[in-house]
Amino acid sequence: MTDFDGNLDGFGQFKVNIQSQPKGRTEALLVDVVTQLTNLALEHKRPIVVEKLDFSDKKKRLRELNARARRMLSNLAYSKFLKLLLARCFKLGIQVIEVNPAYSSWIGLIKFMSTYGMNSATAAAFVLARRGMFLSERLPARTAYQGREPRKHVWSHWRLVAKLLKGSSRHSFYQPRLTVYSLVTLCCGWGITG
Repeated sequence: MTDFDGNLDGFGQFKVNIQSQPKGRTEALLVDVVTQLTNLALEHKRPIVVEKLDFSDKKKRLRELNARARRMLSNLAYSKFLKLLLARCFKLGIQVIEVNPAYSSWIGLIKFMSTYGMNSATAAAFVLARRGMFLSERLPARTAYQGREPRKHVWSHWRLVAKLLKGSSRHSFYQPRLTVYSLVTLCCGWGITG
């Protein structure tokens, strides 16, 4: 959750295990989470930000995917969750903002996870909440490098960072902040400044 300036105001998670649950039980679990989430939004007078996701193309190509990916996409109740959330938010008058999730995981890992002691999913959610407020996340000054073109959109810089750090263990980002920047420096050959 963010305050009205985009600063962290608190965070947590709703733990739900929908894997291998009957359809009715899955829906009941999702309704419980939607109720808790909308109650929080009402209590704190905040909108709810969700990521704009479209799995229709991936579901059409299920045969091409491995068994684990097929199971994950089939079990994914995101569309059902979103329908329940939108219906309840409409009923209660809560604003729902959809944002592009591009690079939110990487931005959360690099900028917020070690700073606030979040896990990677919560850090990505914080990035999405800030994006819902039209706030942009620049590369940290410590990871600045000479080849960056200031006229390019900030996501092009995050794309490069994501490409260079792909395959890195998410656990390595739990280290103190200096270690995270050292990792970026080692992977990318960038100099640490400031």
